[in-house]
Amino acid sequence: MTRPSEAGQAGAPAGRPNCDAFDNPPALCYHHQGPDCRLGLQCPDTKPGRSTARLWSSAKKRLARVCWCLVAEAVGRRSTKLCCSRAHSAFISEGGVFVFLREGEVPLDTLSWAEALREEIVGWRRQIHMRPELGFHEERTAALVAEVLQGLGLEVRRGVGKTGVVGRLGSGRPCVAIRADMDALPLQEVNAVPYASQVPGVMHACGHDGNTAMALGAAAILARIGERPQGEVRFLFQPCEEGADAEGKSGAQRMLEDGALDGVEAVMALHVASTLPAGNVAVSGGYMLAAADAWEATLTGQGCHGAYPHLGLDPFSLLAQVIPAIHSIVARRIDPLHPAVVSIGAIHGGDGGNIIPGEVRLKGTIRSFDDETRRCLHRELERALALARTLGGDYTLALREGVPATYNHPAIARVVAEAAAGLLGAQAVTAQEAGMGAEDFAWMLQRAPGLAFQIGAQRSGEQRLHHSPDFDFDDSVLPSGAAVLAEAACRLLRMSDLEGLTMLRATGQ
Repeated sequence: MTRPSEAGQAGAPAGRPNCDAFDNPPALCYHHQGPDCRLGLQCPDTKPGRSTARLWSSAKKRLARVCWCLVAEAVGRRSTKLCCSRAHSAFISEGGVFVFLREGEVPLDTLSWAEALREEIVGWRRQIHMRPELGFHEERTAALVAEVLQGLGLEVRRGVGKTGVVGRLGSGRPCVAIRADMDALPLQEVNAVPYASQVPGVMHACGHDGNTAMALGAAAILARIGERPQGEVRFLFQPCEEGADAEGKSGAQRMLEDGALDGVEAVMALHVASTLPAGNVAVSGGYMLAAADAWEATLTGQGCHGAYPHLGLDPFSLLAQVIPAIHSIVARRIDPLHPAVVSIGAIHGGDGGNIIPGEVRLKGTIRSFDDETRRCLHRELERALALARTLGGDYTLALREGVPATYNHPAIARVVAEAAAGLLGAQAVTAQEAGMGAEDFAWMLQRAPGLAFQIGAQRSGEQRLHHSPDFDFDDSVLPSGAAVLAEAACRLLRMSDLEGLTMLRATGQ
């Protein structure tokens, strides 16, 4: 294949096909309404607008190289004259076919855009990874996010939920939201990579740097894709998913208090998963993550000298009866078809080997999916601890309800799965396995129906577990994740019944 300039044609600036670029066969037009082509190529007779920011320079060059070759190939095959007066546009399909379409018929080629933005998306992830910040201290990350969103032309609001950022693309209804968490963990990174954390004792050990980069990539794609469906796409960059503030509230709760989800009909969150095969998208409807409640209990006896136990009431003897009762709750008091966990994570009592203490303290966690099981677990824990009174002692119990269960709306799950299959192939979409972990995104799902799903990012032949000092993932999958988010958002905006989606938990509707 030869470039037009090599075939004797003149007048076409490098990388900019135009109506005068080809003499035989008749000229092909790349024009449409607006200063920039939907592929990121600037028409030669227009001036760069504010939308052609520095952010897009490398992406435009990459697309320009691809488009130039395809135009030359197409000229050798086609004889139909397509000129400026017809206002035709073009796009690149996954198979590399050059397609001509009438004005208003440009498809949402999100994957091509994502690939063109690969360097930017991966670069954002690595920049954030190098400067990690703990929950509610994401100032530098928020500044980067806001700068990128503003460069894309989004309406940006900072300081939402303390250090969160909200970007709004489009307006009106329906409104679909994409949420990404930004906080890091208090761990010392041990990875010897160029983008390793430069902050001692803090690292992105859960992949929130990747989550943020994918959401930014989705914003970049949707801001430049051409025609978007009617409505708004709202981007929620959330602080402090991993912890809570002094009042016990996480970043999702604080953002909700500041109105981040007001008017939203559906919300999505995509998380990288270092344990899933790279490039696989895991999505399912129904319960995905558990409600998480914390509990603390004290068993009270009567302290005494270790040589004279008969003069007191040994709280360890009370504990010896209480622990089996706690461990039997799930096995004998909960329906086997309803997942549940009651765990003891800490026991403290006494300071000296010859002193029987007056009390023993316990801490643990309760996990469940449905509200009925959750209430039952609370009641049964109380009954198990009450054995201390039967034996002559006493107890206290403090229960603190945490995040609710994460419930994926089946209808939204189907839309996202279809979007992922359409972009990446059906073989790349797998069922998402439910787990007893917890995620504060569930607070947002209490306000609007939505979906939490994952993209596999396992490094070849390695196990880099989340929340470990050697955690890392294959960030080459990030553009695919961004494309799936963008495509899913567009499909959700087109749903005729989006505003009427119910939030029923077990109907399967």
